[in-house]
This record gives sequence, structure tokens and C-alpha cells, in this order.
Amino acid sequence: MENKNRNLIVLFPGGGYSVSGPLLYYAKFKYEVKGYESLKINYGNCDREGKSFHEFIEEIKAVVLRQVKEVDFSVYDDILFVSKSLGTVIAGWLADTLNINIRHIYLTPIADTLQFIKSGKNISIVVAGTKDKHLNTDILKEHCEREKIRLELIADAGHSLEIFGDMNVKY
Repeated sequence: MENKNRNLIVLFPGGGYSVSGPLLYYAKFKYEVKGYESLKINYGNCDREGKSFHEFIEEIKAVVLRQVKEVDFSVYDDILFVSKSLGTVIAGWLADTLNINIRHIYLTPIADTLQFIKSGKNISIVVAGTKDKHLNTDILKEHCEREKIRLELIADAGHSLEIFGDMNVKY
């Protein structure tokens, strides 16, 4: 009898970046082709207006906990959290809260994420652009070097990991 592994990819969008955006869409696609089930986290109607960043994050945490409370993570052999921007804070916090073995791919983390980017936290990679205005590249690079975390910096890319330039270049 064949032992079939069950694997799960969980996608955490950014504040203004949905799971349908290219970074998360293609991550989901890649792992679904490999047989992973997927779970798309949704922050519901959380609105930052009139709230501090901390209050906003706390509201999102409550929404996310309601979404995952019915998930039996123990049935999965591999759980991969792929997160973008604000979602990197939520993914790091949720992994700590659930206290289970999770792998991470952090895309364009923000400063509040650094507390979760630590050696021993099973982080596959951190990806950021050198022109990201939400987290200084030098701070991120120094942090990842100190924690011995693999960091991929994309030259001239901003927070969306897009590189703007001459779109009329001929190939």
C-alpha cells in the first residue's frame, strides 16, 4: 500500500496585495502542481482607518484565528506558509501561536516581521527588492546574515518586486 503524503501551502496576502497577485498566485500554482492542498488566508473587512498599526494587526489576528481553527494541521506532512508584506507578520505570529512545524517563504517582509525571522524557525528564504521603501535593505541583509537566513535581494525592485524601466527594450 502506497503512503501518500498530505501537504499544505497557506497563502498570506499583504495589506493591499491579494492572493491573486502574481507572487502568491504562482507560488500557489507551483505547489498545487506538486500535490499540495492550499489555504488562502483572507483578512475579511479589516480596515486600518482610525486604528494604530498594532490595533489593525490585532484585528487581523482574530480574523485569521477564526479561519484556521477548523484546520487539522496534524494531518499534513509538510506545511508551507508563503507570505507577502503585512502577511509576513501574520504568518510569523501564527506559526508561533500554533507551535507546529511550518516552513516559511517571506516575500517583502516589513520591519515588524524581523522578530519572526530567526534561525531555527525553518525559513526557506526571504525575498525583497533593493528599492523596497517598507524595510531598509541594509537592515534586512544584516538581520538575515546574523540569523543565518537565506536572503534573495532583487536589484532595483520595489515592494511589489517589480522593476520599472524601459518597457520598449527589444529582445
